[in-house]
Amino acid sequence: MAISEVNLHLNEDCGGISVIGSDGTLQQKKIKSHYYSYDMDHVTIDPVVDVARKISRDYSYGAVIGFYTSEEAYPAALIFQESGLLYLSPFSTSSRITNHNWPLVFRTTPNVDMIMSALFKGMSRLFLAQQEPIRLAFLYTNSIYGDDAKTAVNSHIANKSRLYELLRRTDALIDNEVLDGDAPLLKWLVADNDKQKSMLDELDISDKLFLIQALAFYGFTQPGVSIHDLDIDSLQEIGHLLFDESLTINSTIDSLRVLNPPFDVAFSGRFKHGDSDFSAQIRDLSKADADAIIILDYLNTTTIELLKEIQEAGIKLPIFADDGFEYPSILKEVFDENSNDMYLVSVYDDDKHGSILNEKYNKLRDTLPARYQVDNFDASYQTYQTYQTICLLAQAIHASKSTDPFTIASRIKNTSGNGWKMLNGTWFNFDDFGDLIEPEFVLKQYKNGKFERI
Repeated sequence: MAISEVNLHLNEDCGGISVIGSDGTLQQKKIKSHYYSYDMDHVTIDPVVDVARKISRDYSYGAVIGFYTSEEAYPAALIFQESGLLYLSPFSTSSRITNHNWPLVFRTTPNVDMIMSALFKGMSRLFLAQQEPIRLAFLYTNSIYGDDAKTAVNSHIANKSRLYELLRRTDALIDNEVLDGDAPLLKWLVADNDKQKSMLDELDISDKLFLIQALAFYGFTQPGVSIHDLDIDSLQEIGHLLFDESLTINSTIDSLRVLNPPFDVAFSGRFKHGDSDFSAQIRDLSKADADAIIILDYLNTTTIELLKEIQEAGIKLPIFADDGFEYPSILKEVFDENSNDMYLVSVYDDDKHGSILNEKYNKLRDTLPARYQVDNFDASYQTYQTYQTICLLAQAIHASKSTDPFTIASRIKNTSGNGWKMLNGTWFNFDDFGDLIEPEFVLKQYKNGKFERI
């Protein structure tokens, strides 16, 4: 669908490609695609390596899009980088794919740290009324993604707990007779005032910096201010950018305390793809006294069985996951009206993106090869990610006026204005490592056979 739009010049944002030819003239080009399939047995990566090497030996290719899991994408990314092929990964989330700063490797979905951050924000919203620490049970797979997700979960739990403690200590330092409760919190923290400085003596430099970074990270910054810009020397210069004058010390701390409750690990269990008996994990989960379950994997035959055993054991806890679980038609096999509440965070908004993709498909259906012409097409997260990635590639080729992978890659990172215009007002920008900058997430709940934004 996306390729047809580009080649038929039907999309003003990513339709049509012009490059400078060898004779120096501007030439119209089309995207020519070739599809590879492979069997992934989750035991070895041999099928992925074989396909990636086969592609890398064919010099007619300029870019590669694909591979679903991080386990698959990581070795493929290395092969494509070494072969001089541009690689765009629409689904894999492991930070290992981009933290090498390979110039030809990009990810068009958020990395696992971003996903876990959004997941914790979502859980904070759903547990607003709870005063005690939120106890989490998380189950993760023995894979690149599972290990990275576990590390990210532990990091966010530690940071949330530290932030909560700092807020408690900071609240105790406030002297309303001096401050009258009407000064913006950040100005209070960096104020050049002896009385206020003396009240901050209990907080060392690292604690103050962490607190201010956390305030920025959890949504109290204005657009354009990055957490990475925050350091002790620049705090007074950027302080006025971070907080609205109307946000008082007391109201800000109260809001942050509500939005950032502490979390605790009630249970952590590991499993591997191919497991069919989860009795040990279910037994430990039943004893864990948890408030919620996080499953750190994507939806597959193993995790479907895990979900079924949780239901059969009568463990009625809310379950949280990422967009790897965004297969509502498959979840119908597991969930009914009496099942656990299921939540996930995703960059795909069904209302914002799904209807547009369905409309585009219906218009283009007759132009597609017969094998892609289906009745009752219904867009999904997977449709969205693939469409966005192809649209990005088309725009970058057109903007760079080149088919050279390094030239295109450089152009992807060096955008102008708001960045790359994607579907329905979405914008893509990339950092030096090839990761998305500040992607937008939505929190969804599985209801009546589909995910609904909440």
